[in-house]
Amino acid sequence: MNKVFPVISILLLIAAGYELLKINTLTEENNNLKEQVVKAAKNGCDVCKDSTSYPAFNYLEVKTIKDMAKLYQGPLNLRRLVTQSNGNNVDDANSIWFPLDALKQFIWEIQKDTCGKACDGVPLELGVRIYYARYPKVDSVDVSGKEVYPDLNNIVSSEYENMHTAFLIPTYDSSGYQKDFDPRYFDPKNRCSFTTINPDAWPAAKRILVLAPSNYTAKNHGGLCPPLTNCKGSAF
Repeated sequence: MNKVFPVISILLLIAAGYELLKINTLTEENNNLKEQVVKAAKNGCDVCKDSTSYPAFNYLEVKTIKDMAKLYQGPLNLRRLVTQSNGNNVDDANSIWFPLDALKQFIWEIQKDTCGKACDGVPLELGVRIYYARYPKVDSVDVSGKEVYPDLNNIVSSEYENMHTAFLIPTYDSSGYQKDFDPRYFDPKNRCSFTTINPDAWPAAKRILVLAPSNYTAKNHGGLCPPLTNCKGSAF
């Protein structure tokens, strides 16, 4: 019995030491996480925001959504039609679909280029503006024969011409105004502010961060309905 007791004591000490090591490791990891959260918050990048702090989400009744969709689409015999350059009249799109991963990536692209760039530790108030639009004749050329929309060619087919669509542009709050911007560009005169988008002054071929259905139709990931054939999944 006397020989067994020291062995048991040693094993208990080892076990206690192991548990103490685990506790210290977890404590250190928690402290590191807290430091990251505090540092991120100071840099205007809230990486661990508690979703329970959000206000209750606003839901709409099925009838309300259905009536709103039908008001846009019009009655069956008077559906919204678009006339294309070939003379065809076709049903306009009534919905736009984005993959969830595309939306998350779009948000990530905004956040990764704004994180840590706020001034005086004040986080940027970011948002997204949705523009309504129509697709042009994608194979249009100018008088010299140069393609007018090379970024749409081979991505959007001719059946999209004049179809209703939408695209999303990042925004940031500036003195109460929600300004369109590309988070990759700073104002060279003031590193505390971003360069707002100026389509009249920027080069026509300059590319900006935007989320549009055409980004994904080329990958068969989604887009407008109609003309896509996956409209059967649409509830409204």
